[in-house]
Amino acid sequence: MIRSIGDLLDDVLLERERLGSPIRHLLRPPLSIYEIERRFGEAGIQGPQTVIDFYSICDGFNPEEETRFISDSRPLPLQAALVWFERLKPVLQENGFPPLLPVFGDEFGAGYGVLIQSIEDPDPPVHSLPMQCGADQQFDSFSLLFRTLAVWLRADIRRSYDVLADEDGDELATYFRIGREMNPKSGYPR
Repeated sequence: MIRSIGDLLDDVLLERERLGSPIRHLLRPPLSIYEIERRFGEAGIQGPQTVIDFYSICDGFNPEEETRFISDSRPLPLQAALVWFERLKPVLQENGFPPLLPVFGDEFGAGYGVLIQSIEDPDPPVHSLPMQCGADQQFDSFSLLFRTLAVWLRADIRRSYDVLADEDGDELATYFRIGREMNPKSGYPR
């Protein structure tokens, strides 16, 4: 059964509530499909369906709030993602990387970008940012990012949203194992 981005996001939000770290109140109101497609069109890109679905559920998180969603990143409002895309595009091209639309980010420019190379892929892979560290594939698809995050949270892996979380070697090994099992095409260490 294919689950919607809304269901997958809700799983993550419920797990964060279970862990005593609620973030649902930080969601910004959604954008209309028309507005999302208009903004993508103005940027000259075709938005992947799962990303369009995401922004039709929420327009990222309130940027004034200090919060972590995945690693140390938070969902970016669509306009911020498109501005970051325009700034990042020449750097990606110059270094031979594929075009990435940043969807999650932090104040230092780290985060995750969705591959937008093919309009035929409604649920494209997700790569890590910043560029000085390369652009390694971290999740085999945008929906798998949410699924993987929910599994990490169910396993009480706080590193999934706080990279500085105090974890022992077993927790870190579990984090990498889950990442590898759920995203076999991605680069989680063994």
